[in-house]
Amino acid sequence: MYLMYFFPILFLIFSCTNYSTSKTKIVAPILISANSNVTDYGIKLRVTNQELLLAGYNLYIGSTENEARNPADLTSGINCPTPAIIPNTPTEFAFAIRTTTSVTAPVVSPLLCTFTTDLATKGKFISVRSLLLSIQPGSQSRNRLNPSLPSNTLILP
Repeated sequence: MYLMYFFPILFLIFSCTNYSTSKTKIVAPILISANSNVTDYGIKLRVTNQELLLAGYNLYIGSTENEARNPADLTSGINCPTPAIIPNTPTEFAFAIRTTTSVTAPVVSPLLCTFTTDLATKGKFISVRSLLLSIQPGSQSRNRLNPSLPSNTLILP
């Protein structure tokens, strides 16, 4: 009795060709503004990544806009591996950038990530990339984090 239900389901599973082999497009954040409280920074931004596999964000700092947007190595950024929330609407969110010597970061909300670095100083350019976990079924060695294109840049005040 149950076999007559099992075979059609099995047939549907193995005959399905509606799958994608292309990479998921990751949306880069849009940086809106930066504020400062002497040593720390608050960054307002818009993000719309709704993916369950969103793995965080990387912050890139450079002396020029090009250095911040196009680092020599994409793994060289400051990582925020676990966002406080996964943004799912294109509303304003915030990042905090703290120095290792600071007591409190600027009050910004809703806070997605806090980056800790001493590289963020007045006049430096910053850019952010979203990270998405890419899982390759059957291959543990090919699972990796894929970065988005760079966001726009801001100059730290």
